[in-house]
Amino acid sequence: MKTACIVLFLCAGSAPAAGLTALFNFNGGNGGGIGPNGLTADAQGNLYGTASEAPPGSTNGLAFELSPPQVAGGPRTETVLYRFTGGSDGGHPTSGLVLDDAGNLYGTAQVGGQSATYECHLAGCGVVFELSPPTQPGGSWTETTLYAFLGSPDGNVPWASLIFDKAGNLYGTTFSGGAANFRDIGCGTAFKLSPPATAGGSWTETVLYRFTCDAGGGNPYAGLTFAPGGAGPANALYGALFSDGADNQGVIFELTPPAEGSATWTETVLHAFSYPNDGGNPQNAPTFDRAGNLYGATLHGGPAEAGSVFRLTPPATPGGPWTEAILYSFTGGSDGARPYAGLLLRKGDLFGMAYGGGGGVGGADCGTTGCGTVFELSPPAAAGAQWTETTLHEFDGPDGAKPLSSLIPWTGGALLGATAGGGKFDDGTVFRIAP
Repeated sequence: MKTACIVLFLCAGSAPAAGLTALFNFNGGNGGGIGPNGLTADAQGNLYGTASEAPPGSTNGLAFELSPPQVAGGPRTETVLYRFTGGSDGGHPTSGLVLDDAGNLYGTAQVGGQSATYECHLAGCGVVFELSPPTQPGGSWTETTLYAFLGSPDGNVPWASLIFDKAGNLYGTTFSGGAANFRDIGCGTAFKLSPPATAGGSWTETVLYRFTCDAGGGNPYAGLTFAPGGAGPANALYGALFSDGADNQGVIFELTPPAEGSATWTETVLHAFSYPNDGGNPQNAPTFDRAGNLYGATLHGGPAEAGSVFRLTPPATPGGPWTEAILYSFTGGSDGARPYAGLLLRKGDLFGMAYGGGGGVGGADCGTTGCGTVFELSPPAAAGAQWTETTLHEFDGPDGAKPLSSLIPWTGGALLGATAGGGKFDDGTVFRIAP
């Protein structure tokens, strides 16, 4: 069985010291990649991800592994698993990677693949790829293009990470493509990739839904997620759309599988944002709790135009409206601004990162908006009261800047994350933080 996994509490050991600790500084000038996207961990504590740029030998990005230090407290070792060429293998990956039980990695690259077309901006429409580990230690990883998108028929610019179901099927989204009803480039798709029946065969792509950019929304930067067992319709998918036809501020949606005898998935808008009151332009897939509530963040909106964190509560009776509550609106100061990253739910608290705000204002790394923050939101003791925001760290440039991806849980109660910029070489960092 293949599973999309982020490993929890990976290895035994004492709890890390409080505060933020740099684990790795990316160095694009030395071929190590620029702008890490997301982190995935295996049971041995190795970290995997992609970098959108990879000069000097390739500007089309790479996939990397960060191995644990040989000596406690020492540096991690980076290994470049694959350098993308921008051709049939894809280029400029902006997603994190998912790991299966055999140690294979899966991801998306936003360009490359099929021959260039107008709608794909002359760079190809993007691909879904697999990276397989070497059969012998020290050997090379093997890249396989599982699917290359075509544009209008099936999607263009796969931006987000993938998820697995229990049967080994992959699910994801494309930012554009699909139905050609918006300047002939489409509003994005939700898709499924099914593994071959026999080893070495081709994966099969199925377009589950073509977004339309009307009131149903369009242009997903976010990937998809499943509800926990017992919450929502069986095998339903959930996600966020960056825009909609009403005011261009996005929606949270549910996709339900077709009824027997039908091939059509159904989209239901769970919430359409009313910018600027409750935010706008969600960038990441929502997070479920065990009760079936959805949590997420918006890039824009709120009183300070700095984004918000929200909760959607399912209806008491099926088919009723979901109820939105704003848990926190960012001020753009020390608390942060514009949360691109998704949220991590742990023991009732929400953890996330904001792209701007915090420290480093006026510095070379962060400009006038700040370098970003790591934050925690704690629920109130009494129902209906406000949540409490705690800024766990303000980036200042040398310790990282502009986080784009989500945190993952780590041993000893710590969290791991990545920043797209800043650090020793201003090419991004991987860090550990102990709330």
